[in-house]
Amino acid sequence: MKKPRSRLYISEFNPTGVFVLLVAVAGLLQFFVITAIAMAAYPGDVVPGKYSLTQNFFSDLGMMRSHNGDDNYYASFWFNTALTALGVMLLPLFGILPWAGKRDSMSIWFSAICGIVSGLGLIGLGQLPIDTHYIAHHVALGFWLFPMFAMAMAFFFGAVKTDDMSIWFLVAGLVAVAAMIVLPLVTGTSNHVINQKIIATYGFIWFGFVVWFVARSALVVIRKKDAPPKSLSEQAEDYTTELSRGYRSR
Repeated sequence: MKKPRSRLYISEFNPTGVFVLLVAVAGLLQFFVITAIAMAAYPGDVVPGKYSLTQNFFSDLGMMRSHNGDDNYYASFWFNTALTALGVMLLPLFGILPWAGKRDSMSIWFSAICGIVSGLGLIGLGQLPIDTHYIAHHVALGFWLFPMFAMAMAFFFGAVKTDDMSIWFLVAGLVAVAAMIVLPLVTGTSNHVINQKIIATYGFIWFGFVVWFVARSALVVIRKKDAPPKSLSEQAEDYTTELSRGYRSR
């Protein structure tokens, strides 16, 4: 007899959650695409004529002028617009976290608050170029970075505590944050550009976890098994039962 196959069925549909998810995913995608456009438009300084992933910070893309004084209007416009849009489009995602998890989880509430602060930090980074607003840019950087780390730990802890995620997500979060703290101490100032890229990559991976977490609330998916095919004797018995029901109803 053939084994029953498992199929996925959507048991519930939350339009608000789905809309917030689509906005957040669109925000991440537009940031990747537009940042690539900004990199192509960057006039270059450390490496003449182009942006260097290993020698230029992301903040260099948002400067009004490159380090050697060349006009950077186009790259800064695209990058600052993408960064601001990313922060705006992630805010609703963080705002619905308490409703995506268990309402009694203080960790998820703390994650939502930190996420909103981190999103506002992204908006600040996009509106305050480092060459024209040096101190304010670094303040915005702190508003983005530190709440993101705190939010990651609280989020993973809360998700595991409420059985919304495996404990391995918590372990992965702890390892990632520890690496982000230890790596700069070990490598020193010579690799700050690389460290920034690693931290940014971690941030996007973490956003992916949040999107998945909210998706489970927006689309509650259950797994069902198809009934195994019935034997001829079972089919005959069902047919006889249906016939008897038909006679009784007359």
